[in-house]
Amino acid sequence: MDKVIFLDSIDSTNNYLKKLACQGAPCGQIVFARSQTSGRGRLGRSFAPPAGTGIYLSWLIRPDNQPKDILPITCKAAVAVCDAIYKYCGVQTDIKWVNDLQINGRKICGILTETSLCGGSISYVIVGIGINVNTKAEDFPPEIQDIATSLFAETGKTYDIDKLLVSIVQELRKITENTNSDYYLHSYVNRNIIPGNSIRIITPLGEKNGEALCINDDFSLKVRMENGTEEDLASSEVSIRKR
Repeated sequence: MDKVIFLDSIDSTNNYLKKLACQGAPCGQIVFARSQTSGRGRLGRSFAPPAGTGIYLSWLIRPDNQPKDILPITCKAAVAVCDAIYKYCGVQTDIKWVNDLQINGRKICGILTETSLCGGSISYVIVGIGINVNTKAEDFPPEIQDIATSLFAETGKTYDIDKLLVSIVQELRKITENTNSDYYLHSYVNRNIIPGNSIRIITPLGEKNGEALCINDDFSLKVRMENGTEEDLASSEVSIRKR
């Protein structure tokens, strides 16, 4: 595959691709690693799954957009990964706003989008994607065994990581080629498990509770807060509260 750099192991594919971006790497450049030792998730959480059991990649795009337009990129990437998994593996995945993919309520994939700005405009965007493919249930750390899963753990089947990678690359490329944004919004809304639930909203500044109402046309999440006011969230991490 052109524009794909293959690595056996790296600390973070996002960090590796940032350096290439600063050196003029082209739009569409992808870095893939079979093992990632120091990956990061939302709120700076570490992400270091067993070597050789997953897909760890970063995708570089150079959009002519403003910072407010980053959210749709993340959400479209989530749809692309869902499509790729279904087309190759035949497995349906759900989306938890903003950027997690789940099966049966457990996380199978995380997406982390990082942006470089220049003069108020976007210089480049890097979308990092980590997917648990052939990880065994017992290989997850005890503290996340109840919330994380893999394709293998859910289906009992072992998947060819290279073939799944090809499927993901094809779907990511469609994002920049497809001018029909309605497709991504429709798919994102239909697959999302958050609207209609009581949620906990987690930010670096603290936590608050609310009711998730719907996904807006710009992919933000409309929430009714406990005091009755409504807010449109463009970031933050959310989790469903048990009633």
